[in-house]
Amino acid sequence: MATMSLRIRTLDTFDDAAEALRAYVGAGYAAFGFPVDQAHLLAKATLVDPARYLLAEWDGEPVGGAGSYPLELTLPGGTQVPVAAVSDVGVAPSHRRHGVATELMRLQLRSFVDAGVPLAVLHASEAGIYSRFGFGACTRWRQVSIDARRVQFRADFPEVGGSLRVVQREDALEVCARVHDHARRVTNGGLSRPDSWWPVIMGDTDVYLGGTKDHLVMTHRGDDGHVDGYAIYKVDHDWDRGQANHTVRVWELLGETPRVELALWRALVEHDLIASVTGPIAVDHPLFDVALDCRQVGSSWEQDLLWARPLDVERLLSSRRFSVAGRLVLRVDDPLLADVGGCFALEVDHDGVAKCSRTSELPQIQMGISELGRVLLGGCSFRQLARAGQVSVLDDEAGSDADSLFRVDPLPWSWVRF
Repeated sequence: MATMSLRIRTLDTFDDAAEALRAYVGAGYAAFGFPVDQAHLLAKATLVDPARYLLAEWDGEPVGGAGSYPLELTLPGGTQVPVAAVSDVGVAPSHRRHGVATELMRLQLRSFVDAGVPLAVLHASEAGIYSRFGFGACTRWRQVSIDARRVQFRADFPEVGGSLRVVQREDALEVCARVHDHARRVTNGGLSRPDSWWPVIMGDTDVYLGGTKDHLVMTHRGDDGHVDGYAIYKVDHDWDRGQANHTVRVWELLGETPRVELALWRALVEHDLIASVTGPIAVDHPLFDVALDCRQVGSSWEQDLLWARPLDVERLLSSRRFSVAGRLVLRVDDPLLADVGGCFALEVDHDGVAKCSRTSELPQIQMGISELGRVLLGGCSFRQLARAGQVSVLDDEAGSDADSLFRVDPLPWSWVRF
C-alpha cells in the first residue's frame, strides 16, 4: 500500500500564488460547506498575506489550511500588544481525523512564538476544538433583541446632543475607520482593523469581515461637528397584508462614548415602520438598563466570542494593568509549547503596574495555558474556574487575591470579525 504524505507550506512558496490562494480557499471553504465565487476570491486576495497562510496538501492534494492576520489587542489599562488573529482554519471533510488540523495549529503557533508575538486569538466555529491548542474564551457577547413597538425609554435616558444622519457607505469609510480606531484603543479586548479591510467592509461582496450592498450607515455628529459614532445596519422588509413588520439588523455599532452608542441604538429603534432591532452588543452594555420595561430589551442568545492563546506569559502580564497592588505566583502548564509554560511571579505596585518574571518559587495557583487565556482580560474569574476544577488553588488566600488583581470594569468586549 502506498504511503500517503502530509506537506504544509505557506502560500508564498508556490510558483503561482494566486492559484495557491484558490486552492487554499477551495479546501478551507469545503470544510465549512461554503461555495466560492470569483467576487469572493477577489475580495479575499486583498486581505491575505501569502506568507501568513498555510496550505496543507495530502499526497499533493489541497486538503486544508490555516491563516492569520497581524493585529493589535488592547489589554486592561490601555496597552496595545501585537496579536496573531488566527482565521480560516479548516480541513476538508475527506481528510478529517488524520491529524491535519493538529499539525497546522502546531506549526502556526510555533511560528508566532519564534516571531515574538505574545498572543494568538481566534473566533471558534466550534467551542470544543481549540482548548487543546491552548486557547481559552476570554470575551462574550449578546445578540440584543428589542421590541421596537413596545419599548419605552426612561425619562432620565442619558442625552448626548448632536445630530444623526444616514450617509452613503463610500462617504462613511474614513470616519468609521477613525471612530473604530478610537474605540478599540480605549476598550479592553478591542482589536485593530487594517486599512485594507475597510473597502471590503463597505463593499458589495458578502464576506465574513462584512460587505453587503444592503448595508446602510448612520453617523452621529457631536455639537462640535466631530463625528463620534456610527451604526452599520440593514433593514429586512416584511409587509404582512399592508402592515410593516420590518427588522433592523445591526452589523456593527460603535461610539466614542456609551452615550453616543445609546443615541444610535435609540435612533434605530425609533426608525419608522420598524418592529424589531437586533444586533451584537457587549454583555454589560448600558442599553439593557435604559428601558422602562427591561424585558423589551432582551437577548436572543449569549455566547463566547474571542478566544486567547498566550504565547509570552511574562510580556502579557507585565503589559496589562491590574486593579490593586499584590503579589502572586502562578504555575502555567503548556503541553503543546513547553517553553511557553513555567512558574511565574507577578508583582503589582499601587499604580497597577506589573512586573512578571520566571521564578523557582512554589506556586500559589496552578493552571493550564488555556485557563490563563480565559482570565487574561478579566472576563472570567480564577474562583469560577477553580469551582469547575480547571484551576488548582494551592494557597487558601490566592484565589481571592488573584480575582482582586485581575478584576475589570467594564467587562472585556471585542467586536472585530476576522
